[in-house]
Amino acid sequence: MKPLKIHRRNFTVTAEQAVEIAFILFFSNSFFRTVLNWILHSNTMANIISLSLIYSLVLLACVAHPSKYIKADFIILYIFILIFFLSTITIHPDYTYYYIRSEYGVWDYVLIPYKGLYAYLFVRLINDPQKIKRNFKISGWIMYLYFVYSLQYAYRMGFWYGVSGSNDRVKMSYSVLFGYEVLFFELIFLYAALKNKKISDIVASVIGFILILAGGSRGPVLFMGVFIVLFLMRELKQSRKKAIFMTATVFATASLYALYTSLLSYLAVVLGKMGFSSRFIELLANGSVTQDSGRNRIWLAAINMIKEKPWGYGAMGSRKIISSYIVVGYPHSVILEILIDFGVVLGGILLIFYIINSIRIIFKSKYNEWCDIFLPLFCCSCALLISMTYWSFPSFWSCIAIGVNCFQWRKRRFVKKRVINT
Repeated sequence: MKPLKIHRRNFTVTAEQAVEIAFILFFSNSFFRTVLNWILHSNTMANIISLSLIYSLVLLACVAHPSKYIKADFIILYIFILIFFLSTITIHPDYTYYYIRSEYGVWDYVLIPYKGLYAYLFVRLINDPQKIKRNFKISGWIMYLYFVYSLQYAYRMGFWYGVSGSNDRVKMSYSVLFGYEVLFFELIFLYAALKNKKISDIVASVIGFILILAGGSRGPVLFMGVFIVLFLMRELKQSRKKAIFMTATVFATASLYALYTSLLSYLAVVLGKMGFSSRFIELLANGSVTQDSGRNRIWLAAINMIKEKPWGYGAMGSRKIISSYIVVGYPHSVILEILIDFGVVLGGILLIFYIINSIRIIFKSKYNEWCDIFLPLFCCSCALLISMTYWSFPSFWSCIAIGVNCFQWRKRRFVKKRVINT
């Protein structure tokens, strides 16, 4: 592969290596921005420097190998999203405030170059599941340093900043965002630990679980459970010894159920000795883990919006109404949010397409290598069923990118078979 010449004696980096470095820097960008901010005492300069480094590496790779690294599908997707927002604001000028506000607006959620949509680009740049998985792990170890720092800072302060109702900033005993950021990497390490049983992956998954318990909400723990269920279903489907596998699964489930109270008590003691408190364990102990935290009325308002205008409200169409319930303005359900944005017909088609292809990638044996990275990200994306917004959620856009990678992989394999047969 043609190297990118960097003016250092005896040092060259290939376009592929440049893209992989950019990938790692993108997915661990919070760590590097924090370090730069600490050095420069300027969050703006930290953002500029970190983003300049990431995208200059991508640009160099595109110049060296344009046919490989200039992704037409990302350009089309980006243009479509821009047109979607521009046409929406033209039809609904009353959305202007919700688009331009400094927090929770279009820039903060969609266009800023280190959030969700751009995850699609970086996953597409590396069309190799093993390299994607390896680079996610490297980013994960780097981000664990950032998570530990964030956790100890919050405990030193005595609170996390969050949002509640119409308030922009409230002090909370946990962080929803923190838990889901950790979950992104936790599930990648947990999948690798269950498949390969390497010590480093096991240690990383344990660290991630402790971080979630110590600083996150109950949601990430729920979706770890979803991941384990889907993982076992997939292993059972592909296992040649289904009876043994089913017996082991039932035995493990029964054992966990029997030891449920003891395990919770032990976790509470361990976290307490480490100086942490766990909201999730406290909720379990109090029997209140199933409380909806006000989501029912948000969902009801979103459903009423769909009933009133089933053809859709346009990009971020929920913000104007839902902001009266919670300042962020999204309905805390990806299904409701997509149906509000795109309408029942187009939104329903998009959701069905996403679900069907996700099931195919997870359960079809021919996608085994891709599933190694897709399943953890898909389960992390399931968090969108009860929280966050798909516009800024990196695992959601990463899943879509992996789906495109799978499509291209199948296409190449089909062409190769035809050439061999002829």
